[in-house]
Amino acid sequence: MNDLSLYLQHRPNMRTGDILLWDGNVTPDPRTWISGLIQIWSPGYNHVSFILDEFEDITKHKYILEALSDGIVLRQIGARLKKYKGKVYWLQAKEEYDDWRPMLGEWALDKVGIDYDFRSIFVNMVHRAPLGLKTLFCSEFGYGAWRWVALMKESEHPLYEAVLQRWKSTEVEVFNFKKAPRPSGMIEMGNWKEPVRVL
Repeated sequence: MNDLSLYLQHRPNMRTGDILLWDGNVTPDPRTWISGLIQIWSPGYNHVSFILDEFEDITKHKYILEALSDGIVLRQIGARLKKYKGKVYWLQAKEEYDDWRPMLGEWALDKVGIDYDFRSIFVNMVHRAPLGLKTLFCSEFGYGAWRWVALMKESEHPLYEAVLQRWKSTEVEVFNFKKAPRPSGMIEMGNWKEPVRVL
């Protein structure tokens, strides 16, 4: 079982919209083949998860949403870290994005249960996959939340009104204009403070 002292030190400051970057020690195991593939085309980090603090009124725990082979799932951060083999880094959003956090959480929670994007895992071995929302892999999910809220905040965006009026049908059309980042590419978005190791 891992020492969670670093995580516990930073946990009070973790908020919705922040992300965790996972740098796992992948072993030859059929259950970890996806992480193994991701390490080939995304050296340094092989997984991304999205932090939620929405439940602080009813529990002391912090949660993450993450895209796993069985889809988008909600998990307790501490429980996930206890058994993880590798390093984990926290990317905290800059203060200028604090008013984005409620919309980020709403968007992310709405995706619980969406299937994993297996196809894009293989596409990413050759080039970056288009960003879609019918299925999602880990960094596609994390980036998708931020991209969506950015569109909502930019009222001059040509698709803004259509998106507001036809949330579900327009969502996929909007996202297909962008490429999904690999896990290691999440740092390059520019909306984070310096990475902080929490495991």
